[in-house]
Amino acid sequence: TLTVNQQSGQQSGQQRGREDAKEKTSSLEQVTPKVTQKVTELVANSTGPGASAGAGGLELRSFRGHKDAVTCLGFQVGGSTLFTGSLDRTLKLWNVKDMGFMDTLYGHQCAVNGLDVLRREVCMTGGRDRTARQWKWAEDKQLVFRGNSGSTSVECVRMLGEDTLVTGDDAGLISIWSHLKKKPTHTLIAAGPGAATREEPPPPPSAKGKPPAPLEGPRVVRPWVVSLGSARALDLVASGSSDGVVRLWEAKVAGPKKSLRPVGAVPAEGFVNGLAVASDGRFLAVCTGQEHRMGRWERNPKAKNALAIIRLPIPE
Repeated sequence: TLTVNQQSGQQSGQQRGREDAKEKTSSLEQVTPKVTQKVTELVANSTGPGASAGAGGLELRSFRGHKDAVTCLGFQVGGSTLFTGSLDRTLKLWNVKDMGFMDTLYGHQCAVNGLDVLRREVCMTGGRDRTARQWKWAEDKQLVFRGNSGSTSVECVRMLGEDTLVTGDDAGLISIWSHLKKKPTHTLIAAGPGAATREEPPPPPSAKGKPPAPLEGPRVVRPWVVSLGSARALDLVASGSSDGVVRLWEAKVAGPKKSLRPVGAVPAEGFVNGLAVASDGRFLAVCTGQEHRMGRWERNPKAKNALAIIRLPIPE
């Protein structure tokens, strides 16, 4: 069991119990590198040679098959299928009940950056080939969504339902998609200058059969959208970048015209490499680092490699 020291307010009268003290914790609790090291040592001791299940963990099986680093993974909700994406451009399926390999899905022309999966036999992925893909592995089909014209990579994906997808890219844009269209129904700037204040303008018109006209002037360079998280039941989406802010969005998924609306933001120094929202939307877990999770292209020495738990002001 890992306990994080928490600061509670001064209590008048007798001291309350531990459960009441937790209610007074700060809305932002950071797991320091020292505590993180203890967690790492605990995991190493519990999964190393001679470890037992009672020690806190046990490595059951190592799945081998990818030819390069594994970049993302996810479990099918309510199922026994594990999905893994890799720099080798493939998506692999594993059965954790039988501890065996199931299938390899090909389609991405470059590394797979992120994936998400719900209950049905559908998986969504995003890759450095500037595409998001919907995989219906039981039918051996895939649907390709082309990313925004200003981007070169889809960095992260999140399913809000079986027919709704949110993506973040390296142009600092966040988009919401419907499975009925191959273009996003709504795109907003989610990082850097102009974030959460205006929509990304559509690309210039082009003649049929010809590529889009080139943009005039220099290309606007914004921080990448590195991670996405969501509380699907509440239509709440969180996006993280490296501009010092985690932004919160309301996703309107009803009807054909799906859209996003900014509803708030919380500070987060460094690269927000991971996000998770509690199912009731009351807490947000933020993983920050000095560098991007996929490479050492840029470094923020002021940032901390840490985990933050943020209490969100969700009404009763």
